[in-house]
Amino acid sequence: MACAACGIAFEGEYCPDCGTPAGLAVPAKRDASLIGLRCCGYLIDAVAVAAISFGLSWLPTGGVFLSIAFVPAWWLLRDIGGASPGKLLLGLTIVRQDGSASDARQRLVRNITLVPGPLLSLLSLLSTVGTFTGPAVAIGLTLVEIAFLVTRQQRLRDRLAGTTVVRK
Repeated sequence: MACAACGIAFEGEYCPDCGTPAGLAVPAKRDASLIGLRCCGYLIDAVAVAAISFGLSWLPTGGVFLSIAFVPAWWLLRDIGGASPGKLLLGLTIVRQDGSASDARQRLVRNITLVPGPLLSLLSLLSTVGTFTGPAVAIGLTLVEIAFLVTRQQRLRDRLAGTTVVRK
């Protein structure tokens, strides 16, 4: 079948290129609002992880260590149920390139690129190296992700995992 929005031939429930549901008649253009929704979802997730991490750091015994361990785990596992909290709030979900449901392995693979920054920040407990490398790596990977999202409407991690984000 061909996508009503972009004309790409595909099988499944959603167009892997633009995320349009199969059989839906829409104007022949890319859905630019999906990029904005994805960015807003990411910001919602970032604010949530910062708030939870900040709260955990105030626990009297080992709170800082718990907080530091929580951040990489959050970024790795946030989509494990099919969508992160930010995506859920905005009505988005993760699917395979062909539009069928994604599996847990694909959702883990797509989040691997979000983990190096927080993991390197753990080094700040052992030396000053992590204080600088963690944020630098996280910012660098985020800029690469943004470049892929804006130019190809698909993040690098979606390309690695064979997934895409679509409206529910």
